[in-house]
Amino acid sequence: MTKSTRGSRVVLIAGVLGLLAAIALGASRAGADSGGTAALGGQGFQDIASVTAVDGGFLAVGSEERGSSRPAAAWRGSANGHSWSRLDDLPTLALDGEPTTEALGVTSGDGGTTIAVGSVAETPTGIIKPGSYVPFDALFWRSTDGRNFDLTTKDLAEDGVNHTANAVAFGDATFVAVGKSSVQSGKPACEQPLAWYSTDDGRSWTKANVPVPAGGSGAAHAVAWSADVGFVAVGETYQENCVYGNGSTAAIWISQDGETWQLDALPDGGAAVGVAISDEGVAVVGAGRTHSGDECDAVYWTSVDFKSWRATKPDRTERAAAVTALADGSFVAVGAKCKQPFAVPVAYASTAGRGQWKTLKVDDSRPGLMNAVAPKGRTGFVVVGSEHSNGAAWWT
Repeated sequence: MTKSTRGSRVVLIAGVLGLLAAIALGASRAGADSGGTAALGGQGFQDIASVTAVDGGFLAVGSEERGSSRPAAAWRGSANGHSWSRLDDLPTLALDGEPTTEALGVTSGDGGTTIAVGSVAETPTGIIKPGSYVPFDALFWRSTDGRNFDLTTKDLAEDGVNHTANAVAFGDATFVAVGKSSVQSGKPACEQPLAWYSTDDGRSWTKANVPVPAGGSGAAHAVAWSADVGFVAVGETYQENCVYGNGSTAAIWISQDGETWQLDALPDGGAAVGVAISDEGVAVVGAGRTHSGDECDAVYWTSVDFKSWRATKPDRTERAAAVTALADGSFVAVGAKCKQPFAVPVAYASTAGRGQWKTLKVDDSRPGLMNAVAPKGRTGFVVVGSEHSNGAAWWT
């Protein structure tokens, strides 16, 4: 952790049948916020996937399981990240039964526009049966007040190919989302990375192909933007389509406009799931995948020029989930320690130039996952995820 953030305090708020809990990250310093607790609203089990700063506070999105129903959900957080309220379900497609809808990414643009992306499973009952083909459609939501969303665009599954939008970023008057198409086998090695871009404030979207090695496959999991580089997406590629033999390679793509992308590989990794860019450089988090498909094998990459990369692997088994850039140029990465029987939250801080990650101490941590993180002020941040099967948020 950098000097300016050392000793900060983080508080967890979780909806666990009305039970409220708090945890501290480091020691409270004189004049620091003493924190508080509040429940994330919702009727069922929440999975919060992404968070972004909006006017007056924060907006988090995910999904909420209520019996056979799983709607996409949103929560509005206060400016300090201490209090949260459950918003209305995000609209979904008009399907028979109870569709399974997930919001997986969210970002804010100019003029108060907020875009969320995700997918919906076209199952009559909302329950996926083993061995059956379930079409997945990519969904795009738009809000002008950070509270009420309209479903503006849907990229429907066709000819046995699914579409999923995993993440979204904004820059240079353009929204760019990334994700994947996949055949009905559901195998990662059979996927193809995709991008969508919007130049009309998220009202309409154009799909773009994202390159993979010749004859190969892959998927894009996260995207960020900087004025110097443009849009940067990360994910994974396979050398041969639908062939697992050689495993996956962590991938990074760069685009100026969201339409044309250039592919490169990251060293010592099998998949990248988060990316952030600051004036100090770029940070990427993901998995080494020493064993095929293993996400509990965290890798943290840093670079100051997108050419030379430093890969850091923690001594203990961990799952990296997301990373964000703070206003002072440093980075915060979040995820979980893969302990049995339950994972527990973990967070790191680093600077791109040094490439060293320092653990942020979590006192009295409860089982849970940190899934996403957004900056707050110059050196603070807000984290969202889950505690057991309930939505949770942490803050400094």
